[in-house]
Amino acid sequence: MTELLWNSLLNLHHAICNSSASVDFAAIQSDGSVLLNQLTDSAIVIITVSEVEPNLSGKEAVFRLRGKTTIECVKQGKLTVIDRDSFICYLPYCFLPLLAKQKKRAISVAHFAQTLDGKIATKTGDSKWIGNDQNLIHAHRMRALSCSILVGRNTVLEDKPSLTVRHVKGKNPKKIVISSSPCDMSSLLSDEQEGIIVFGKTDQPEMKGLDYHKLASQNGHINCNTILEAMYEKGIHSVYVEGGAITTSNFLKDNAIDILQLHISPMVFGSGQSAIELPGIDKVNEAIQFTKFQFQRVGDTIMFVGELNTNQ
Repeated sequence: MTELLWNSLLNLHHAICNSSASVDFAAIQSDGSVLLNQLTDSAIVIITVSEVEPNLSGKEAVFRLRGKTTIECVKQGKLTVIDRDSFICYLPYCFLPLLAKQKKRAISVAHFAQTLDGKIATKTGDSKWIGNDQNLIHAHRMRALSCSILVGRNTVLEDKPSLTVRHVKGKNPKKIVISSSPCDMSSLLSDEQEGIIVFGKTDQPEMKGLDYHKLASQNGHINCNTILEAMYEKGIHSVYVEGGAITTSNFLKDNAIDILQLHISPMVFGSGQSAIELPGIDKVNEAIQFTKFQFQRVGDTIMFVGELNTNQ
């Protein structure tokens, strides 16, 4: 993807997040800037959201948003195949704030890099690197196109992540941790300017410099939809859930994952840590199923992208 078009995606995400009006279409200009519901002679890409069709000149590339993860390329225009495919991959995430405003909660996207047998780490906890270089860049692009990134306490302690967008151009997302007790978050604080949001179920623990919020819990568990609602109240419209396995599994149990991305690596561990752990089921029709799904190329591998029905 060219730098100009990547900048246009960043500008589009920013414009959608900050728009207080309804959006019928977005127009990307030749300089990478973005206009909402306005059309000029310098538009090179048009993305329609509603049934309202702008008057096109015939030169623009045209895309239509068809759901959380699906976008249709109506006309390629002057885009290269690589840029067209990049837009198909990333454009939907720029528009997630519109869905958040409808649902009154942050929209969640979960991501894993896993083996063919569904493992995200060996039995000793080693996970570097299951995904390829292109998946790492993809994850950082997703961070840049998300309002926030969320991990659990165990991930902070074990992996000591920085959760930045250091591999791509863009603004670091707001960092969110689920933890009810103090832990070493120095890896997150190293270059953090706005602080870290922590959600927990206990009274204020000793977490100096952190924005801690106690949320209601039942039987020791905070419903993950409550977390998404609390994010929205703080102006956060989308969240990239990077785990670990316990955190993401809890979001799935609570029917709080909107989009699941599984990067599939061509290796088999045979043992190790599973990506997802859920209560056992007896019948196939009790499985979590996807309303829409697709497979996308990530370098020499593939990524499963599926939409879950969170309206149940």
